[in-house]
Amino acid sequence: MEYLTRRPHDNYKVAWLMPAPPQPLAEMGDLASHRQLVVNGAMKSNVTKIRRSAEEARQHLIEAAEAVFDREGLSGLSIRKLADESGYSPAALYKHFRDKGDLIICLKEAFFARVRKAMNRKGIAAHEAVNRLEEAMLIYIEEALAKPHHYAAAFSDEPPRMADNDEPLEEGTERGHAFQVFFGFVDEVMQAHKGPHEDTASAAQSLWAGMHGLCHLLVIYPLFPWVERDKLVNSHVKMLISGLIHPR
Repeated sequence: MEYLTRRPHDNYKVAWLMPAPPQPLAEMGDLASHRQLVVNGAMKSNVTKIRRSAEEARQHLIEAAEAVFDREGLSGLSIRKLADESGYSPAALYKHFRDKGDLIICLKEAFFARVRKAMNRKGIAAHEAVNRLEEAMLIYIEEALAKPHHYAAAFSDEPPRMADNDEPLEEGTERGHAFQVFFGFVDEVMQAHKGPHEDTASAAQSLWAGMHGLCHLLVIYPLFPWVERDKLVNSHVKMLISGLIHPR
């Protein structure tokens, strides 16, 4: 290893090529350790960037699939149309989704993840337990009606369920997580309003069925002479909660 040095008394200022002084072994060891840390850090950084890039690509594809969904519904979704919408080749899509069924599962999960996050965000902002539950129910209906094709597909049986699968359908799914968040809001209200009502699980499922029924009707019968939508939704939610707080 060499370096350039200049002697101060040299009138001609000639650069002398001198051998570098030997480094102590301890310093050389520290330098090697430092270099290894730099290499390891660079490798971890590259892995993180690759993982982030793959996640961003997958999210882009899900958003593109939702756009096709919104226009054409479940029957109009295909790998070819998703390729056209996203700008990816069909071969590239299969790196992220095994088939159309896998894509549909991801879309369902994306819908319920959005519902869960929205319910949490809106519910936390409210002070009273009843208000938190009301906000959660309103946001659920709002999300459903904002993307009617997506909502209908979220409860479709495509891809078909495996008859020999003994695992609980909701375990580990975003739909299951979303229901658990909703269950928590219902439980808060029931704890605050003691009364002769059913258990929390029955109450939460009844309220969910009531929300789903309204969403389903508004989606599949848009030409029915409904009253103004916000009025109908708010009235429906208040009636459902009233039945929970003041059961007969």
